Order: sequence, then structure tokens, then C-alpha cells
Amino acid sequence: LVHRALLKRRGSERLALLAQFGADLAILTALLASLCGVDGPLAGLYVLHVVLGALLLDRRDAITVALIALGLVDMLAAAQVLGAPFPVGGPGVVSTILGLRVPLNGEPAIVLATAAVLNLLGGLLLYLVLTLVSAARTHRALLRSAERQAREHGAALERLLDNMGAMMMVLDGTHHLVWFNHTVKERFPAFELGQERRCYDPAEP
Repeated sequence: LVHRALLKRRGSERLALLAQFGADLAILTALLASLCGVDGPLAGLYVLHVVLGALLLDRRDAITVALIALGLVDMLAAAQVLGAPFPVGGPGVVSTILGLRVPLNGEPAIVLATAAVLNLLGGLLLYLVLTLVSAARTHRALLRSAERQAREHGAALERLLDNMGAMMMVLDGTHHLVWFNHTVKERFPAFELGQERRCYDPAEP
């Protein structure tokens, strides 16, 4: 709702995205706090937010979102270790992976290890994705610049050939007109691109 309200305001796309990330992280934190804490099955969504932020936001905003997400992980882990009453549902993720019947939910060592893994994974993915995104944006900017220069050079060359007094035309191997200058157009107004001009044989001198 906040995202949609901000989008209605002109030039608020950045604020709307940041509000969306903030709302998502707040809801995720509330959900984990009411279910099973940091060592629950949904904690990986913090890392997902870090990756999405790096893909969708500019560098500064992506780092801000990552710091908030990982800060919430640490805050939740600290609250859990200090004895916050997190309900425990099921055997827990780590217990299931290890095949243990005794649930390890809420064990301080597991909580801290989970928080450490999430922080490490989030930081590493943030660095990798930001590096890839930055390289892609640089490459795209260079490509746009090269295309613009090619268009400018092509236009300059066409102006030069148009201003020459001689008639100039280009035919392909099937005897079709692919280009002609302004002088040809003035002398032969009926000429059009794609027309076949069999009187010119590219195979003959």
C-alpha cells in the first residue's frame, strides 16, 4: 500500500522501492519473531532481499537495504539468545538437515551460527551481484556511446556524399538499390530503395 501510494507521486519511484523493501523486511522480521526466530525456515529471505536490492536499486540504496536486512538478522539473533520467547514449531531446519529427533531450535550456538552464515552469505552475494551489475551497466553505457558515435559518423558521411556533385549509388549482388545520394534522387526522382537496376552488372568492369 505504501509502495502504491508513493508511486502516485511524481518522481517517487526510488522512495517507493525503498518503502517496499522496508515493509517486506519489517513483515519478515515480525513473521520470524512470531514463529521460530532466526533459525527458522524463512530466514534465507533476508539474503534474498539483499540480492534483489543489489539488482533493482542503485549501489548506495542496495548497500543500505543490505545493512538493514543483516542488521535485523543480528537483532533477531541477539533477542533470541537473550531469551526472547520465540514459539517453536516442528523439529527445526538444522535438526531436519542433521536428521536429529531432538529439536535444536533456540540453541544459542545454532542461532549465532545461523546469523553468522546469513551475514557472510548476504555480504558475499551483495559484493558479487553489485560487481556484476556495475560491469553490465558500464558495458551498456559504452555500447550506447559507440552506437551514438556510429550514427553520428554515418550521418556525417551521408551528408558528405549528398553534397558531392557526382551521382553515387550502391547496388547489392542481386542488382537492387540499397543506397543512393541526393544527387541521384534529384536526377531520377522515380528511384526508390529496393528497386532492381539490371542495367548495372557488378560482375562486369
